[in-house]
Amino acid sequence: MKSVVRPELPTASVGSSQAPTAAVDNSALFATSPQSTYKSGKVVQTSGATSIYVVPDHLAHADPLVERFEHWCRANLSLGFDLSAAASSVHASERTLSRRIKDVTGKAPLGFFQDIRVQRAVHLLETTADDIEKIAAAVGYADGVSLRALLRDKLGKGTREIRARVRNKGGEHHDR
Repeated sequence: MKSVVRPELPTASVGSSQAPTAAVDNSALFATSPQSTYKSGKVVQTSGATSIYVVPDHLAHADPLVERFEHWCRANLSLGFDLSAAASSVHASERTLSRRIKDVTGKAPLGFFQDIRVQRAVHLLETTADDIEKIAAAVGYADGVSLRALLRDKLGKGTREIRARVRNKGGEHHDR
């Protein structure tokens, strides 16, 4: 039997503003597409020559509270963001949750939630033929206009461009 040596990962202290630098392959937790790549502990969504959208992959495992918050976010995308409900769900105060999310991700809880929304919306655009209204509802927006604006703001691309990129690269997306 061959033994496997696993390198020790650096840990971040609770008050540290730095996340661990070692990459942990948790890519199965993220719905990556053929246009996503896994680099240095991050799922990198390329969306053109000048725009790269990054959702840190190792962050949830740097802190159990952040991991619980990420799971809460993914389970509640369609309901929208509620800091009070999130804090209660992960058994922390709002202040503690906000501070720990900021320490680990560099973002406020709402910003982290928004990134997960964008990631899920892009995944649905790339892998389904659902219309923008249905995808918007799935990720917690009242209408497609809001989602389109968010995608354009975060990615610099519209829904047609995101879907066309998959078609041009031989993706799995099929029109109705």
